[in-house]
Amino acid sequence: MLPVLASLDLLSDDLKSLGQVPFWAGAELQAPLVSYAIAAFVVAVLALCKFSPPVPGWLSVEKLVYRPLFTAASGPFKQKERTNLAFDTVIVGIILAAVLAILLWQ
Repeated sequence: MLPVLASLDLLSDDLKSLGQVPFWAGAELQAPLVSYAIAAFVVAVLALCKFSPPVPGWLSVEKLVYRPLFTAASGPFKQKERTNLAFDTVIVGIILAAVLAILLWQ
């Protein structure tokens, strides 16, 4: 049994019966393998026929997921021209306060 299962609120009989479940037996793995084989066969036939399904541009995974995530993640790291003197003053004040705190701490 997995040690993590001991931390769960399970009875010892539950753990023993869980060990009897054949997760990796051939019968349990056969159904997904048959599905994957059928899908691979269909994809191979479509590739041989040079079939390209018409997919609308708005359904692109790059446009729906990757590009918005990249834009959101890279937003704080973009170089922006800051002309706000108050923002710069606050940043310099924080740095000076941190240096002063370090020097006084010693």
